[in-house]
Amino acid sequence: IPTALLKKGVNIFTEPISTICNQCIDEGIFPEVLKKSIVIPIHKSGDKRVVSNYRPISLLSVIAKILEKIINRRLKHFLEANNLISQNQFGFREKKSTDNALTELTSYVVENLDRGQKTLGIFLDLAKAFDTVSIPILIRKLEYIGIRGPPLRLITDYLSNRQQGVKIEGYVSQQESCQF
Repeated sequence: IPTALLKKGVNIFTEPISTICNQCIDEGIFPEVLKKSIVIPIHKSGDKRVVSNYRPISLLSVIAKILEKIINRRLKHFLEANNLISQNQFGFREKKSTDNALTELTSYVVENLDRGQKTLGIFLDLAKAFDTVSIPILIRKLEYIGIRGPPLRLITDYLSNRQQGVKIEGYVSQQESCQF
């Protein structure tokens, strides 16, 4: 369903979309039709013949995005409510930023200097970290922390049997299976 149509008919579509999302959550199923995306490569800089000089942008259906946001909110709430996220994690958290990380780090270093203690810092760049996550290990860890039943099935289903096509200069490739 085109985004413009959904916006114009928001009063008509709200209840059916809500019903679909609730049923997906209750049954632990992410519909196959919502697992399809179109990837548009956006040139960043440099030689246009070098693949790494492009940033992929995935276009998803609006309903898929809505369901993803619901899953994301519920998962974050579960993790926060059960204190499963380290207080030292600043990325991808509400009310946390790199400014907070720098303030805490500076405070820690100053405290140690005041006490005559040495401080060692190791900084890691986790670029493309999400691209290297093992889905089977992630699913086992989610189960280990208490996510089971329909929520775990929903996340597992969401991460399996995904398909994508690529759009370049108005042409769209055939959908191909994505393996994580």
